[in-house]
Amino acid sequence: MRGAGSPATALGVGGAVIDLGGFVMEQKMLRGIKLRAEGRGESSSLQYVEIALWLLVLAEGLTAGVLFIARRVW
Repeated sequence: MRGAGSPATALGVGGAVIDLGGFVMEQKMLRGIKLRAEGRGESSSLQYVEIALWLLVLAEGLTAGVLFIARRVW
């Protein structure tokens, strides 16, 4: 991967993005565990929205991968 700036800066920014994603994921998991421990569940409508968002992000990632591979200029 190439980019402007020093490798330390890129690692710091990339690490921050990954840490942010991990934090969001952990909070969601802990909320789910708490709801199940209390005998409640998540609303099904919220699950459908989350599935739709995940599929949208997956489609964007696949599109970006195809466009990257199909580039003419290397």
